[in-house]
This record gives sequence, structure tokens and C-alpha cells, in this order.
Amino acid sequence: MKRPFVIQQRTRPLAKLAVALACTSALAACGDNDADRYLNNDTSREDMSLQQQWDELMKRPNIDEAKTRHDEMLRKITEKLSTDLQLPPWQQSDEVSTNTGCNDFKEVDAWDAVNLLLGGSTNPVPISTDQWPQAIEVVKSVAGQHGFTAPGLEVNKGDYHELNISDSYGASLRIIAGAGEADGKKGTIVGINTGCHLLPESKQRGVPANGAQPGS
Repeated sequence: MKRPFVIQQRTRPLAKLAVALACTSALAACGDNDADRYLNNDTSREDMSLQQQWDELMKRPNIDEAKTRHDEMLRKITEKLSTDLQLPPWQQSDEVSTNTGCNDFKEVDAWDAVNLLLGGSTNPVPISTDQWPQAIEVVKSVAGQHGFTAPGLEVNKGDYHELNISDSYGASLRIIAGAGEADGKKGTIVGINTGCHLLPESKQRGVPANGAQPGS
């Protein structure tokens, strides 16, 4: 079988910072419900059987298809932000962290289901407080075309701003402006957690690795 463990591609220091800041800000500033959503700790499926959870995941794109869609959305968002807010070019990270298994689909084997934390894109210029409302409009407009319409955590503290939006699959889009680097400089970060999806080979196989049968 393929890809049962963590996948990491080329790692860049700024991408590592983006992931760390996204995780830290979400867990520090969210209430329990928000943190649970970020960590895919949705408990609404606890009473579902393996087959029921599997059937729900089979209706979703596989993880490669989901990543392609999210990468395209991210590209559109950053391009429009640069155009509308006159920002310099973004640095696209190639880093991908794979969490095998999904807390919100606990019955499905980790050999079958994963969620990805994409390194996202960073910009050396922090979106200013004056520009933040326009940035929100851009992000919501583009993300809404890709199914990201559920509002999440929003933070506005001084020159620090954060917006989170989710889709129906539990994917989370996060934009942070005014995020600090180790050298004291600040910038803007956009990142995505894909939510839970089946591996392509698992979806093609059509049945769970741990043996449930249709109708069970």
C-alpha cells in the first residue's frame, strides 16, 4: 500500500513558520468548539458505523483531487490580493504535512483516510488594518466559489488580523496578517487544512481496508 505515513516535501523556513503560526493562533484563540473543528475532532459521527463513515468519504474527492482544488483556490486568492492591494509576489510553499487517519472519521483505517496541512503562501508585507476589510472581501469572494462559505474564527487585535473559513468537507482556509517572524518582521500568511479524504487507491478499491461490507 502507498503513503501510510507522514509525507514531507521540500521544507522552507518561512513555510514552517506559517504552519506553526496557524496552529498556534487557532489553538490559543479558539474556544473548544473552534479548536475541535481545526483538529478534525468533530464528534458528530461517533455513532456511525465504519461503513457509514466510509460511504460519506466515498462521496468526497480523493485527497489528490482535493489538494489540486485547494492549490488552485490559493493561487487565485493570492493573485487577486496582490492585484487589488498592490502586494508583492507571494512565496508558495511546497511543504505538505500528512496526518494519517482522521479524528472525525475514527472508524476508517489510517491506511485509507488522511488530511493534509498545506504549507500555503506567504507575503513579506502584512496586510494593513485599513486594507483588511478589502482583503476579507477578496478571500470570501474567491473562496466562496470553491465552497468555502462557513464562517469560523476571526481575530482583530491591533495590527494582527486572522480570518478562518470552512467548506462542507471540514477543510479550513486561514489568512493571517501581521504574523511575526523570528527577526521581528511581519507578513501575511494563507494556509489550508484539507479536511478528511480517502487516498486515491483506497477510493478506487471501493471498500475499507479493515473489512466492512456494503450495508453493514
